[in-house]
Amino acid sequence: MQKFSPRHGKIMQVAYIVPDLEVAVQAFAVQLNIGGWVIVEKLAAPRMIYREKPSNLTLAVGLAYQGDMMFEFIQPLSDMPSVYKETNDKSGYGFHHFGILVESLEKEISTYRQRGFDLVCEVTTSAGGQVGYMDTRGSLPGMLELIEDSAPVREFFQMVWQHQRVLKGRPDIVRV
Repeated sequence: MQKFSPRHGKIMQVAYIVPDLEVAVQAFAVQLNIGGWVIVEKLAAPRMIYREKPSNLTLAVGLAYQGDMMFEFIQPLSDMPSVYKETNDKSGYGFHHFGILVESLEKEISTYRQRGFDLVCEVTTSAGGQVGYMDTRGSLPGMLELIEDSAPVREFFQMVWQHQRVLKGRPDIVRV
C-alpha cells in the first residue's frame, strides 16, 4: 500500500464551513470527482480554547483527498462561539482555512505571532492531536491551521488518504 507523506510547512489542506455536510460532499464528489469521504458525524474535542476561553463546540466533519490535497468540510452543530462561527458571521459559508503540517506547534505559533498574527483557537483532539488556528485573514483569504505532526495525526490522515475514490458519480463514504 502506498503511504501518504505530507511535508512540513506545505499547504496540505483547504477547509470550508458548510451549512449541510451531506450536500457539500455530494457536490464535490459529483462536480469535482473528489472522494472517498470520511465523515465524522459528531466531533467534540476534549480541549478547545477559543480566544482564551473554553468552548464545547460540536461539529460534523467531512474529509477527502484528491492527490495529496485534503479537502475538509466543517458543519458546526451548535451556535457556540468558535473560529467557524466568527468567520461565518463575518463572511458567510465558504472558505475557512489552509492547513499545514508542522514539526512543533509551539515553535510555529511563536513564529506566526512574531509575524503579527494572533492565535485564536487551540484544539486537542480525542486522539491526542494538537492544532492551532492563526488569524491570517489580514493578508490571506482565511485562517491558517497549524497541525502538529504526530503518529495519531499521520495514522488518521493515512486512513482518509487511502479512501480516494468516487464510485459511478457518487461519493464513497466511510463514517467514523
